[in-house]
Amino acid sequence: MIGLCSVTLRDKKAEEIIDLVKDAGLEVIEWGSDVHVPETDSENAKNVAEMMQEAGLQTSSYGSYYQLGSFEDFKPYIEIAKILGVSIIRVWSGETGSKEIEDSARAKIVEDAQRIGEMARAENLNIAIEYHRETLTDTPESAEQLMKEINTPNVLLYWQPAESLSVEERIESLPKLAPWITNVHVFHWEDFHHRFPLAEGFDEWKQYIDIISEESPHEQNFLLEFVPNDSPENVYESAETLKKLVEK
Repeated sequence: MIGLCSVTLRDKKAEEIIDLVKDAGLEVIEWGSDVHVPETDSENAKNVAEMMQEAGLQTSSYGSYYQLGSFEDFKPYIEIAKILGVSIIRVWSGETGSKEIEDSARAKIVEDAQRIGEMARAENLNIAIEYHRETLTDTPESAEQLMKEINTPNVLLYWQPAESLSVEERIESLPKLAPWITNVHVFHWEDFHHRFPLAEGFDEWKQYIDIISEESPHEQNFLLEFVPNDSPENVYESAETLKKLVEK
């Protein structure tokens, strides 16, 4: 399915994001715990879930900012996920890059992932790890190693284009990561501050999506994340491109 991450429009209210997603012809929203659906506010989550149902939309996933290795209480995230009716909770593999992290800290991340994976499994939920720089998924090699070390069936992996790799290197790495890939964050940029219309990256994104769709055994949601200037107008433009990218 195709949709939008609420983080794309951090300054908009939840109801505004829902209206925009529906108008844009998208199907799902990934709600983030940072602004729109905090893990500490179950009543707010219930209101968002009701608005989504009334709009005929689905929540694809719960984008938490839980840091693996912290061993903090994970129950609030599970409860919010259940209220939203999602099957995936996104988490982060620490805050240190794979080349800098100590072995003991890496082991804690693996252990914590296994711990919350078991908690999630008991509720028929999956955990998915953000694919991001300055974490243990900052390179395809480290991400693959991490997933093998965790070795838990319901702990999966997100994917997005790594800034440090060329298009060719990203394409080459995808089959190695495909066994774990579920949701995909879709954007076209040079870096956070230099973003471009998704249409300009159509050809490379077509290759990414085709490989992931063919080789991953998991269902995917392709979720628009960052757009130029964080503008609603560019969400509409990106949505039209995304529809064309996932056409069969």
